[in-house]
Amino acid sequence: MKTKVTYKSFKEVWSVDHEPYKTLNVGDKVKIDFKLPGKKGLYPAVKCKKETVTLINKTDCELLFVTDRVIFNGPVDTNNCKEYAKTEIVQYLDNDVKESLNAVIGPLGKITEVRLLSVGEVFGASDYEEFAACTDERLKYFKKVNHRIAFDKDKDYSRWWWLSTPTKYESAYFCGCNSNGNANYGSADSSSIGVRFAFLIQYL
Repeated sequence: MKTKVTYKSFKEVWSVDHEPYKTLNVGDKVKIDFKLPGKKGLYPAVKCKKETVTLINKTDCELLFVTDRVIFNGPVDTNNCKEYAKTEIVQYLDNDVKESLNAVIGPLGKITEVRLLSVGEVFGASDYEEFAACTDERLKYFKKVNHRIAFDKDKDYSRWWWLSTPTKYESAYFCGCNSNGNANYGSADSSSIGVRFAFLIQYL
């Protein structure tokens, strides 16, 4: 899947067409500047300039983007929580990070959710015995291995990044995409695995 257009900003996207789903295609990239406040003891504060995000799914009223690289390192949860919706990463992404990104998007659209992608969206319905059942359909963008590989901020080596799907183990382990673009898993309290988040924009 080839990228047809790279936009300098979301403002430019909306200036091209007030209905961006008509001009944007899956695989297109947009540059975005943002600051994340961090959360003491869990996630570092981050300042990103001209960060590239890629459109990975769209409807006639919503656009789903994912960051191209790992934005920061941190655990999914440090409380042995085995349910994604109750984890610390959910609280951070869907509150602090969403607020920061919406400040950048401004009046152009509204980010309704910021989250980790599921193992289904990246790899297809899980047939791994270790992973919890996941029936999400694989997004076409992730069928290519190179689209599943994320790099560090300096783009000098590939990184593991978290997914939202837990395993079936008694302790809290969550699925991740490893540095080769393959499914794997790690302890939810690991602070060495990266966060490559997705966000959903609803048009205003």
